[in-house]
Amino acid sequence: MSILKVSDLKKSYDKGNTFAVNGISFEVEPQDIVGLLGPNGAGKSTTINMISGLLKPDSGTIRYGDGKTFDEWKRNMGLVPQELAIYPEFTAYENVEFFCSLYGFRGAKLKELTEKALEETGIQDAGKKRAGTFSGGMKRRLNIACSIAHEPKLIIMDEPTVGIDPQSRDHILNEIIKLNQKGTSVIYTTHYMEEVEAICNKIVIIDSANIIACGTIDEIRKQISGKQNISIEYLGEPAQAMRAAEELKGIRFVDNVQVSEQKITCTLTSRSEDLFSIIRPIANAGVKIVNINSTEMKLQDIFLSLTGKDLRDE
Repeated sequence: MSILKVSDLKKSYDKGNTFAVNGISFEVEPQDIVGLLGPNGAGKSTTINMISGLLKPDSGTIRYGDGKTFDEWKRNMGLVPQELAIYPEFTAYENVEFFCSLYGFRGAKLKELTEKALEETGIQDAGKKRAGTFSGGMKRRLNIACSIAHEPKLIIMDEPTVGIDPQSRDHILNEIIKLNQKGTSVIYTTHYMEEVEAICNKIVIIDSANIIACGTIDEIRKQISGKQNISIEYLGEPAQAMRAAEELKGIRFVDNVQVSEQKITCTLTSRSEDLFSIIRPIANAGVKIVNINSTEMKLQDIFLSLTGKDLRDE
C-alpha cells in the first residue's frame, strides 16, 4: 500500500483562469525517495503545500496511508521548508524539543526523540548553543532535525541544501539515505540534479502545471530513447561558432544547441539521422571540427529535453 497517493489534483487562481496545478497524479511507496522537479512556477510548491495541508485543492484527492484524512495522518508527516523555520534565540535542543512537543510527546520520550534527532543530523555537540549563532549549513541541519524528531513516515524536503557548503550537503544527503533505509519515505525538491541522481529512486517532472514525466530515471530515459547528445570540439572564433549554432537551430531534428568555450553541444531527436547533416553547417561557418562525441543523456539533459529549460538556471 502506498504512503501517499495524489490523484488528478488541481488548483487554479484568477477565478479558475490560471492553473498552478492541473491534474497531477503520482504515488509515493514505502521507502521511496521521490524527486519532484520542475522550473520555477511549474507547480511544485503548490503541490507540496496541498500535500502538507497548507493549501486546499480545488479538486482531486490526496490519500494518506490506508485512506486516512490529513488531520488523522498529519503526525506521520514532516515538512522541511525551504525557508528556515527555527527560532534563533532558542538553543538547538530547545528548537527540536519545541517542534517535537507539538506532536504530543512529553517527558522522557520527548527527551529521547530530541537527542536522537540532534545526533542523526550531526549537531548533538551544538545542542546547547543558540541557533542564531549557527552557520548556514548548521541551520539547515537543525531545520531538518526539527522536522524528523517525531519520526514521521513521510518527509517533504523543499530544497534542504540550498546555499550551504559541500560538507553540510553531503551530510544531509547521507542522512536522508539513512532515514530512508530505516523506512521513511521522502519527497525531495532541489535545483541540483546530481542530488536527485544520488538519492532518488523515482522522479516526477512538472512543467506548466502538468506532469510531463514520471518514473525511474531509466524509465524516463526510455521515453526519449531516440535522442542522443552530441558534443563537438572545435577550433575557431566564437563568432564563427555562434553562426554555426544558428544554422544548427534551423535543422528539424536538432534541439538544445549551446555554445561554450571551444565546444558546441546539441541534442539529436533521432538516432537515424546522418551526422553529416550537422557537420556540414559547422564546417560552412568556418569552424574546424577537432572531435565529436555522442553521450548518454543524463538527468540534466533529460530535463532540458523535456522542458526546454535548464533547472539550475531557473
